[in-house]
Amino acid sequence: MDTPEPLTVDVRPLCERGEAPIGTILDAVDQLMKNQKLILIAPFEPLPLYGLLALRGFTHTCRLRDDDCWEITFISGKAMI
Repeated sequence: MDTPEPLTVDVRPLCERGEAPIGTILDAVDQLMKNQKLILIAPFEPLPLYGLLALRGFTHTCRLRDDDCWEITFISGKAMI
């Protein structure tokens, strides 16, 4: 089975407008296909999101990019239907 391309969600424009990005992020999580990774780009490290998505079976890796934004890759630890 082929692994789908990661789904990338950049919430910087939402944050710049003063909007909370959590709804957009959770909508993206709900759209993920089996074995698909979510790459989140944010202007801050979303520490509370780590625990929330861990409850849904996700692990993550993160890095601070050269543009001072965070890139977090979420990977599901369980099979998604």
